[in-house]
Amino acid sequence: MAGWYFIPITLQYLVGSGLIFLISFFLILKNSKSWVYRSFFLYGLFAGLWILMAFFHRNAPNAELSADFITVGAVFGLIFPAFLLITFLMLKKQSKLNLLALLPAIFLGAVTLYLMPFKISWTTFGWSYGYSSDWYFATFVVFNLAYVVANLAVGIDLIKTAPTELLRKKYAVLLISYFVFYVVAVSISNMLLVYCIDAPPLGGIFSALAFLAIAWALSLKFNRSASEKSSNATGEGERSHVKEAP
Repeated sequence: MAGWYFIPITLQYLVGSGLIFLISFFLILKNSKSWVYRSFFLYGLFAGLWILMAFFHRNAPNAELSADFITVGAVFGLIFPAFLLITFLMLKKQSKLNLLALLPAIFLGAVTLYLMPFKISWTTFGWSYGYSSDWYFATFVVFNLAYVVANLAVGIDLIKTAPTELLRKKYAVLLISYFVFYVVAVSISNMLLVYCIDAPPLGGIFSALAFLAIAWALSLKFNRSASEKSSNATGEGERSHVKEAP
């Protein structure tokens, strides 16, 4: 077996995964009883593992091992969007039924492990991959779009139904952070690699930025205005949201 490569640009994957793991553990240790942060921790865990597998995939000593790493990484990459949706759902209502959002990810992950639907090519930036199955690629795109639409729908609903301006502002920042850094930046990076296999890989940077932006928005705390404090003193409507929101 040939020796491992080290492509300098792939250092972003190690830095990105390290930051995600560090912040994920920091937040869960501070909020261990919150179902919102528990699901967010799992989002971070699988996102970090996905980025780490991308590093090994790029620098593997041969195409076969590279294919193994990207296949396992793809499974992690299918699971973490599900936990992000569960996090959004937990903000709305804490229920174990939210875990049903994992089922499509688990099913497609099993299909991925069985088919290993990737073709590996050497590029300027280490190993890269394409899809060897058109129907799998189409299914993968639909899968990701479904989670994106679901997250946007839940996020918009959170903003509309938030009982206070404080929570409405928090959810708005969360949704904007998700849209800009995850939907736009990560999607552009992924599609660029699909259609230009020799493009510089920026997925580690964008995925880490997406995680950091969402973590920051989720942890935001605003000072209540005097009028809001007064209305909350007598209002009952916001209690369910406040108890469930971090």
